[in-house]
Amino acid sequence: MHVRPILALPLLLAAAPALAEDDAHVWTAVVAHGPVSKDGLLVFFDGWARIGDEPGRFRQYILRPAIGAKIGKTTSVFTGYAYVRTGDADNLVTEHRFWQQIGWQAVHRPGLKITGRSRIEQRFIGGSDDPVH
Repeated sequence: MHVRPILALPLLLAAAPALAEDDAHVWTAVVAHGPVSKDGLLVFFDGWARIGDEPGRFRQYILRPAIGAKIGKTTSVFTGYAYVRTGDADNLVTEHRFWQQIGWQAVHRPGLKITGRSRIEQRFIGGSDDPVH
């Protein structure tokens, strides 16, 4: 598969964040993943802190660990849990998300690596036993 850089430009522009005049947000992330055994067992973790409205004002954090397996040369599957806190001291919402994901490498050659993923999440809001629709 041959991908020309000019074809990726519309995708990058579509993914660019919208600009707001009176609001600024900072999103930070930590991501770690890799094999833990020779038989294809994988671990995954990402953590996010999102600060916005005013510098230093908490908006959301996400902790998302998972365990997975390599199921082919370029494909892996994961199942995990996400703990999500959104809001501030006056309006705080807690979510518990169970999720499943399949990831693959579309292109992998020197200087270019394109990957994809598809994830399904089941979301539960704190204080409710029913999933969010």
